[in-house]
Amino acid sequence: MRRLSWNLSCLFSSEEEFLKKAKTYCESSVASLHKDDLFEIEKILVYSNLLSYRQNNFDFTSTLHEIYCKLYEKNYNIQFKKNDFLLQNYINTYAELKNINGVFRNHISSLSEYSKILQCSRNFAYNREIYRKYSQKVLKKRSESIWKSVKLLEEDKFPYMDIVDDILSIISKEKKLIKNIILKRQNYLKLSNMYFSDMFFECNSQISVDINTLYEGMSSILDKKNMEIVNKIFNDGWIEISEELDQNLTIFSNIVHPFILTNFNGNLSTGLALVHEIGHVLQDEYDVRNEIYDEITSITLELLIYKYLEKSKKNCIYKFLANERCILDIIKILLKIKIKNFIFCKNGRNLSDVNFYWESIFQDMFYDNKVKKIDEDLYQWINIDFSIPISQDFAYLIGTCSGLCVYYDEYLISELLDKANKIDIKEFSTELKNSVEKIIKRI
Repeated sequence: MRRLSWNLSCLFSSEEEFLKKAKTYCESSVASLHKDDLFEIEKILVYSNLLSYRQNNFDFTSTLHEIYCKLYEKNYNIQFKKNDFLLQNYINTYAELKNINGVFRNHISSLSEYSKILQCSRNFAYNREIYRKYSQKVLKKRSESIWKSVKLLEEDKFPYMDIVDDILSIISKEKKLIKNIILKRQNYLKLSNMYFSDMFFECNSQISVDINTLYEGMSSILDKKNMEIVNKIFNDGWIEISEELDQNLTIFSNIVHPFILTNFNGNLSTGLALVHEIGHVLQDEYDVRNEIYDEITSITLELLIYKYLEKSKKNCIYKFLANERCILDIIKILLKIKIKNFIFCKNGRNLSDVNFYWESIFQDMFYDNKVKKIDEDLYQWINIDFSIPISQDFAYLIGTCSGLCVYYDEYLISELLDKANKIDIKEFSTELKNSVEKIIKRI
């Protein structure tokens, strides 16, 4: 296997083509541009900033950035009002461009630095002016939806099965790969059944592992079709390994081309982070865009590699995806966690900022101290926000539980659910209402 840097020509056929398009947009008036031009300008901006560390003649970057911002403000209500998730992506992009333009003009010194800046900017996207404009309009509507949900929860009339049906429908579209991964893992461990807790693990960051070992692990688990994609990832420059990145930082980007940036340094944490992002690329190759499927299979692949490396043989029962009732109960837990988090986290933050709240919530749920603290940079992030769909929350819940190692072998699923179901939704309804009202006033 060989490691190559990302081939920037995947964006444009030549730098000449790129320069020509950039110049055309710079000379255009915003009034003459259409909402579809947002995508093209975004692509040009990405390309210009990836190239800016090579050359010093990209003075038009600032102009393009201003055009993009004005065009975004002109069109975002039309373009994205029906798709909250896509809107949030563009809010992030807008914030990045608007707030680090000075860094852009000073020329990014490397691709790694560029990615780090984007990551940092993304973490603070919720504070941006454009999001506040959006929030002011939708949060009142969201609060109505929240109170409707709370009322239904209190009356035990919440339409859980609608969500379950949606999740099962999405999973069924590409369940063959999920099933293969689960079965291969089950066969490898020589188990007839597995515990729900086997979805989660605590990574030993001191274990050494090299790229070849990770590759061998994937080869032992994935089928021929998947391994063809993995080979392409390694051989066609879809991965850049950088020593400049902070510890345990691995980024997957698919703006216009699958690309993984990692600081893989020979320990298991960074190795499994890399495997996790490779899992995302695999799903992209299957043209699977839903967060549920994407996140579950990536985490499962990561766990498979972990089991392969550790040669662990725990006796567990696994009945998560296969059991509708289990999914329904987990969604009940999720909704309660989500509402409680809304109280603590207000209008949305990242997992690294709210670990304290997660720990206290899970401890409240299970009435014990089974939640273990781990390195908060273990790459599972979650935005606690009512503007994202429950299905996406569901996927991130799995990732968060994986990171926090909440469930243990001594717990049966029934015991977990019994404890979780003792939570009384009424006890924090008033607090939730007050929090929503305060947020609206603050915005």
